[in-house]
Amino acid sequence: MASDAALVNIDPELCEFVGRFKNFHLSAETLNDFRKMTMGVVAQPDDLRVISESVTLPSSPGVLLLMHRPLSDHTAMPCALHMHGGGFVGGSAQSDAPSMRALAAETQCIIASVDYRLAPEAQYPAPLDDCAAAFALLLTDAARWRINTSRIGVIGESAGGGLAAGLALKLRDAGKNRPAFLHLIYPMLDDRTAASGGADNVPVWSGRSNQFGWRCYLGDALAASSVPIYAAPGRAPDLSGMPPTYLAVGDSDLFFSENARFARALELAGVEVEFDVYAGGVHGFMHAPSATMATKARANSAYALKRALAGSKRS
Repeated sequence: MASDAALVNIDPELCEFVGRFKNFHLSAETLNDFRKMTMGVVAQPDDLRVISESVTLPSSPGVLLLMHRPLSDHTAMPCALHMHGGGFVGGSAQSDAPSMRALAAETQCIIASVDYRLAPEAQYPAPLDDCAAAFALLLTDAARWRINTSRIGVIGESAGGGLAAGLALKLRDAGKNRPAFLHLIYPMLDDRTAASGGADNVPVWSGRSNQFGWRCYLGDALAASSVPIYAAPGRAPDLSGMPPTYLAVGDSDLFFSENARFARALELAGVEVEFDVYAGGVHGFMHAPSATMATKARANSAYALKRALAGSKRS
């Protein structure tokens, strides 16, 4: 787990970003404000050649899948199913739409962003079921969306990264339709980090916030031996058969240790894995608009995604 030492290792260019979250801890009292902050629709100038449409998931009434497709003459394009962050309790596909449209344009792939149900109103397995339903829809409606079904992967950041990894495990164990790749940005993987307590002074996403998010998602099952690996992928004893994986995290992130363990477990299981660690990076640091490290990390992430879409490895 990240320790108090993480506080003195923050990249100086991230200080302004970190300052926005000073003394913030997610709780029942702050949940509504957190949702207002993370679920609002972001209006930005947009001259991208990307068409965005929404479709309702048949098996999850009221849950939308936002499809961002670059204008292209290609008959079939690769696709990335995206799960947004927000600690399982906030965020939305709509608020991430500007960045997902930009990513679709940059990578020339379809980005399908699922607006999964949120905890605590919808606890595990409901959010993961929504993600699984979205993946199934991409396969069944591939002709409609002109998707190359051999190049469908799953991507996510923070809690969305945990859902992406959980979905990959669920599909692996189902024995069919394994994602072509897994792309994780500082994923929220292991409830045992929350159960251990402490770390309240870790910047941006504290131990207290982490515990609240996990408890909303798992309820009284938090830290119980019965928590399934699909809910907390960091618990998985065997990661063999997982798709090629990219994982990026800062070393001053509360999730650094669990992310490092997951990357090492993938490697030991014989899975192709790229693990990028950013010295002085805090949780969410890629959202810092002008920090040099954040700019580099976003570029590295996009480049890794392009390689995964093409089925190629890092040179």
